[in-house]
Amino acid sequence: MTADRGRAAAYDAETFAFSGSWLDGPVRRAEAEAMARRIVASPAWRRLGGPAVTFTPTRGSASFCRAGAEIGFSDPVLVSTVTHELAHAVTAARHPGARAHGPTWRGWSVLLAEVAFGPEAATALADAFRTYALAVTLPQAEWTGTPIIGLR
Repeated sequence: MTADRGRAAAYDAETFAFSGSWLDGPVRRAEAEAMARRIVASPAWRRLGGPAVTFTPTRGSASFCRAGAEIGFSDPVLVSTVTHELAHAVTAARHPGARAHGPTWRGWSVLLAEVAFGPEAATALADAFRTYALAVTLPQAEWTGTPIIGLR
């Protein structure tokens, strides 16, 4: 198994981006899954080439996205974890072999933050990745719609 270089820095950047906001707040597994299902059911997800996603209960304290776009959320989970795990699903489907928390995943993470929560969330995340000197490869996809979840 290869090391997940950049994982800790990506987590730190997400914390930096969303600290003190609703996106850094905990929600129950069921609410996180409902948000993810709403995103995956949207026309935006299909336009972006997102894969079919299945949801499964976690057995531990960590959320995950396994091969085949199987996502499990811990309970509780941070709101921002919803797009974090969905970014893994779309990165794996569209860019086989891409690093788990590498530049391609970070690009999808930024785009999905915009799709789900709005441009302010995407800008905060992109700025945080830059602050942590983490390269971001934005996907060849564009989003111009209304945020699916929005900010509270």
